[in-house]
Formats: sequence, C-alpha cells, structure tokens
Amino acid sequence: MTPQLSVGTYIDFNVKFLLIFGCAFELPLAMTLAAMTGFVSAHQFAHYRKHAILLCLIVSAVVTPDATLFTMLLMAVPLMALYEVGILGARMFGRNPTHSDVDLPLDPDLPINTAGTRCDDGSACEGLSDRSSYGDYARGGWFSVFGRG
Repeated sequence: MTPQLSVGTYIDFNVKFLLIFGCAFELPLAMTLAAMTGFVSAHQFAHYRKHAILLCLIVSAVVTPDATLFTMLLMAVPLMALYEVGILGARMFGRNPTHSDVDLPLDPDLPINTAGTRCDDGSACEGLSDRSSYGDYARGGWFSVFGRG
C-alpha cells in the first residue's frame, strides 16, 4: 500500500497555491493604478462587479490544483474580497471624472509663444517670433530673447 500524499505533491500544491495567492493580492494595486491613470473608473469597476465575480470563480476553478469545491472557494472568495478592496482603492485614489462641457475662451487670432501660453499683446511675444528653435535660446541664453544678451 502506497500513501496518497507524498512530499513532492505536497510541495507542488503549496508552491502553486502560494504563487497564485501572491499574484491575486496584486489585484487591488492593479485596479488602483488603472483608475489613477484614467483607463477605468471606480464606477466602471462597480458596474461590472457581476462579471468580475464570475471571472473570479472561473479563474479559481482553473488555477487551483485540486478539483474540489472547497479548494476553489478558498481561492474565489479572497479574489472577490480583493476586487472590492480594489474598487475602494479606485474610489479613493482614482481620477475624478472630467467634464467635457467646459468651454475655454480661446481666440484663434492670438499667437501662441514657445511656452504654450497665448500673448495678449504683441510686446511680450516680439522677441519670440524671430527665433526658429529651442537651440537658438540655448546658445544665446534667455537674455537674448529680451535683447540683453
């Protein structure tokens, strides 16, 4: 009679389980970073919560080394909890939604100088119009823009 549980299967099970849980605990961080960069919002994460729960169950069924329901739930329940923590992180640290209905008063007749701001009168932009590139400013120094260098 041979034992069903050997040292090799025990170590294989533990290494896989620890590696999978380690990757799973990165989920809130990835969700928060995605919300901080503006790819998704916390509202979108909350809207697709049902899809995420189904995905957590599918992923836990695939990656768990055992085919039992208990082992699958050991992986799925923390994934669901970590998804909720990720939503909280996205709400706290994510970008605020931008309002696209803001009208900026830009006059197309006013020139734009090298700093990206518009000049109201021609006096501040006079010295900038005859320069062709940034290299001209670097060689002559910033005083050459105002006629002192």
